[in-house]
Amino acid sequence: MNFGSAVSTNPDVAIIKAIGESVERYCSSHLDERDLTRATQKELKGESIVLSDLALYSSSQYSSPDLKYPKLLSSTPLYWVKGFSLSQDCPVWIPACLVYMPYLYRKDEPVFHRQISTGLACGTDLASAIYRGILEVIERDAFIIVWQNQLECPTLSLSDIADPYILSLIAALDEVPVRYHVKVLTLDINVTTLLVLIENKADAPPYTCIGMAVDINPLKALARALEEGLLVYLGMTRYHRENPIYERDPEYKKVSSPAQHGIIHAMEPELLETVQFLKSNKEIITLSDLPDYELDGSVDKCKLLVELLQKCNLQTHVVDLTTVDINDAGFKVIRAVIPGMQPLDLDHTCPHLGGKRLYEVPYKLGLISKPLTEDEMNPNPHPFP
Repeated sequence: MNFGSAVSTNPDVAIIKAIGESVERYCSSHLDERDLTRATQKELKGESIVLSDLALYSSSQYSSPDLKYPKLLSSTPLYWVKGFSLSQDCPVWIPACLVYMPYLYRKDEPVFHRQISTGLACGTDLASAIYRGILEVIERDAFIIVWQNQLECPTLSLSDIADPYILSLIAALDEVPVRYHVKVLTLDINVTTLLVLIENKADAPPYTCIGMAVDINPLKALARALEEGLLVYLGMTRYHRENPIYERDPEYKKVSSPAQHGIIHAMEPELLETVQFLKSNKEIITLSDLPDYELDGSVDKCKLLVELLQKCNLQTHVVDLTTVDINDAGFKVIRAVIPGMQPLDLDHTCPHLGGKRLYEVPYKLGLISKPLTEDEMNPNPHPFP
């Protein structure tokens, strides 16, 4: 069974979004064995993603007995599926375990990473699904880079907002006992990336919640970030009500899913201090300061994102996962795969510390005086639910 959840001040919109989330999870679980090819990267005929570009684990992590994943090599036999490279305009082979979810590994296949849903997206046409999938990859990449480097982010002023829907979301937040801040997490990929940080003023759970969104249109990014923040706040409020007795995990060794990351920040006041760096930057910017691309069609939006990623030496690939029944119902589902982008860390004890962007992007942007070392990365569990 697949579940979807969403929040909106418009019930119809919330229902449509929840259905979309459920549909993407349904399609991502359907794998036709005939689509798979077992081979090493060198044995494949045609283009394939560069395995060494994947942001996985560091040399020190691979040498540690605590890491349960083997190092991925070009000589490692894997099961591959055909996708399409939007950057190179040609078919491309992608490891099936990076595409399908849940993916059932074969007996002769190494498990080299933790499965994650980032890049899965649903739309009423292929282009709109691809657009959403790429945005999600950008969102998670920005969040982890900011969190691990503890980057201070400017605040977005809400004083000049006139959009009725956004004002209704702000009004909904004003009705609950919270403080909220909208932080700008845009890095080298020049699209609006926003995080809504919600803190409870009542000194009670949920203590901290966040919501995030990315879009080429700042207003749309703001609306979705507020929606996500409200969804998490409502969800964690319900969790606290249904679980009045909360058992702490002092070293966070059991934090191994997005839900658990969100729960510990919602339930443990000690973690309030760990998000304060997000508010340290006193710079305030307005919507007019954010990049705004006036594009209407999803195809043009996808082309823009691919170009922006290409400028950062990032290749964009997609796989169409739409099943026949979902296609007949008028939906498309895809997985976007962008090697090099930082994945969301699910297991707190096993962060992805092998990616170049984690170290290089903050330094190149002048946000830190020198690249951090692996040991200097944020030791605290993140709050992304």
